[in-house]
Amino acid sequence: AAVDGNVSRVIARLYGVEHAVNSTPGARQIEALAQELVDRKDPGTHNQAMIDFGAMICVPASPECPGCPCAGGCNANLSGRVDQIPVKTPKQTPAKRWFYYYLILCRGKTILTKRGEKDIWRSLYQFPVLESKTPLPEKELVSTHVPAPMISRLQQVSLSAPIIHQLTHRTIHAQFIHLEVSSLPENLPAGWMNISLQDLDKYPVPRLIHRYLESVKF
Repeated sequence: AAVDGNVSRVIARLYGVEHAVNSTPGARQIEALAQELVDRKDPGTHNQAMIDFGAMICVPASPECPGCPCAGGCNANLSGRVDQIPVKTPKQTPAKRWFYYYLILCRGKTILTKRGEKDIWRSLYQFPVLESKTPLPEKELVSTHVPAPMISRLQQVSLSAPIIHQLTHRTIHAQFIHLEVSSLPENLPAGWMNISLQDLDKYPVPRLIHRYLESVKF
């Protein structure tokens, strides 16, 4: 059985599917019903008929119920819920987050931290990051927000171009701030790891960081 938006709408109304058709349970129920309905001797004609029926008769708004050959057995029509079925869950607008990564470089070494368990990319590694719900001015990234242990050791600063990384429910706006420092403190802040740049590939990082590292040379 072929299941597109038209077929999904026809089946949802015919059987009175209560699950949202754009949810996993709803999609599975629609698929199962479609497989039961399909004419296995001539699936091509059946599938095209279902698609055309949804496109011309069982349309999203003001369907042709009075002349519909299925009206007498249609759950949505009989229960007066044609305008309520199919049920759809509103699409969630992705939340915007700004990640500012401080890529600290010192004589072939850098700093990594590990993400926590209760957020995206849990337990993956990253550079020290400043997270924000709103964009920050670039001048603040190289003055106000430079990690405290690096301020007195700072030799050179450069910023990457802004990067947009799309996830299902989040839009990540990222920027990498390269800090070249004269030395790294012996006592690093909690959670900071001093590693060799040559060992970076031993640490699993989010795809966003991995793609950025592939595009730059140190």
